[in-house]
Amino acid sequence: MATVVDADAGQLRRILERSSEEGSCIRNFPADGEGGEINFPAVKSDLVVVSEDGSKTICVNMDSEAVVLDTATGKEVSKFGKDISHVALSPLGSFALTWARYSLAPGENLCAWNVATGERIAKFSQKDYLPKKWPTIQWTDDESLAGRTVKNEVHFYDGDKVGDVKFKVAVPKVDCFAISRGRAPYRLATLAPDTSSEPGKLAIRKLPDGELVSTKSLFRAEAAQFSWSSTGSAALATVTNEEDPTGQSYYGETNLFFLDASGNLDQRIELPRAGAIFDAKWAPRGNPQFIVVYGSQPARATLFNTKCEPIFDFGQGAWNCINFSPHGRFVALCGFQSLSGDVEVWDRNTEQLVGAAKMVHTTSFSWSPCSRYIIAATSFPRLRVDNGYRLYEYNGTLLETKDFDKYLLQCEFLPAASGVYPDRPASPRSLELAKKNAEGAKGGDASAKAQPYRPPAARQGADPVGFVRSRSVRVAPGKVNAAVWKSQKTAKGAVVPGANEEEPKALTASQKKNRRKKAKKQEQKASEEAEKLSNSTDAATGEGDNVTALQKRLRNLKKKLRKAQERKQTAETPEQSEGAQSVGTIEKEIDDIEKKIAVM
Repeated sequence: MATVVDADAGQLRRILERSSEEGSCIRNFPADGEGGEINFPAVKSDLVVVSEDGSKTICVNMDSEAVVLDTATGKEVSKFGKDISHVALSPLGSFALTWARYSLAPGENLCAWNVATGERIAKFSQKDYLPKKWPTIQWTDDESLAGRTVKNEVHFYDGDKVGDVKFKVAVPKVDCFAISRGRAPYRLATLAPDTSSEPGKLAIRKLPDGELVSTKSLFRAEAAQFSWSSTGSAALATVTNEEDPTGQSYYGETNLFFLDASGNLDQRIELPRAGAIFDAKWAPRGNPQFIVVYGSQPARATLFNTKCEPIFDFGQGAWNCINFSPHGRFVALCGFQSLSGDVEVWDRNTEQLVGAAKMVHTTSFSWSPCSRYIIAATSFPRLRVDNGYRLYEYNGTLLETKDFDKYLLQCEFLPAASGVYPDRPASPRSLELAKKNAEGAKGGDASAKAQPYRPPAARQGADPVGFVRSRSVRVAPGKVNAAVWKSQKTAKGAVVPGANEEEPKALTASQKKNRRKKAKKQEQKASEEAEKLSNSTDAATGEGDNVTALQKRLRNLKKKLRKAQERKQTAETPEQSEGAQSVGTIEKEIDDIEKKIAVM
């Protein structure tokens, strides 16, 4: 497929490509006609890791050694370690962290290294590899500090002297932490999970003294993922619990909290749509804002400012992840994994839709460093079939495709240092193409397609009460009205006929105990009243039987009287009227029985 690219200041974008049949290489995009490919040695690790500025690449070779390469030339910078399974780089690429199986290197399976010299600067013991907590040693953006959790404490070191404790911050029962981004002074975000006797605790602390800035107690908090804004002014904490006590979600319970670094605001983010929180991310540059994708599918996406106020709603779509471009201008709302691959690209600055595409079977998504191109790859081991990649322009135009007979292991754009590529707005041509691509991504004109069967009550124009649920009403993109947002947070959805108006709330242990006591007392009281009623009934059995028989006879006679009156009124001939039982006879018998009952 022909490729049309407008190079920024003569800069070529580079793509890292790894496959089981062609090996590992870095190639230019677009091809410059001079070869330009850099071949890598055969690697063993699941991923080749690239530094944030794209200058260094680190991988694990077939001998389980960590190899650092200069990305521009492909030359080896250093080699270190043995029996390595996982590797990570610090923000500036000056230090590396490696982990090996504990049985192969007991007592020193977690090591920190100087990338330039290959010298080991620290060693620790870590029995298990935990993907959600990796890397377990975190450096600040300028690499002046590094932190690591130990029992009830977080230890901090000089960035180049990991192993020599500089200061400690006491955090009882700490499970995970995150150091703020940006410049000093730094903040520390931590989570202490809840126990059977104590609630969990989210906290923000100052460094280095560990003074509490803000804290929030919460129940059902087993784990958390922290995300700091690019300036370090605030953090998002996605708190998860494996079990949902309400039974509404098979995947557990998720809550999102906003924590201000100055302590002015810490709150749970109340969202107007019930369901899971799929993703929450800060813009990497520019105005510090964040986006949340939430709710039952089709999910809803909303843009918030640093005061945790909603400012723009992207509407609804089959989305479950957020991918910001490196400049933070464009944001791709994507629906991958179990979803159908719908992708919409929005300009965050102008709040306009600038692109859309259908990227089915995508397992990895990568922006180019110029924020103009996208690679959507289908790779092993997530999928074993249809491995390959598609290269798109940001407006959704397909530029290049490549399929692999066997396995594609990794394919992504290499990052570049800040300032290499300018932040360019969407072109007018892209805005026109965006509408066309959006229609193509949704399957074209919906009116021309065969429509699925719908029962009469659900067809156009029919809207019986209780049939149309609130979640079927799509939210249109646009500015968020604060008053409407607040009303949506407290509004109840439409009730399905026959269902309860409200979902049952989860009860605490003490509430359950009190309810059991109350139910037991009510049972005892009911049994006592039943026993008293039984005794009084036995005492008046003889007289009661006679009264009951007369009452039964009276009911039957009244029924006969109504039927006789109806037949008399509807009789068409004299013979039919004479054949009906005399109404007067029945009325006389009713009067006699009523007199007997009154006397008794």
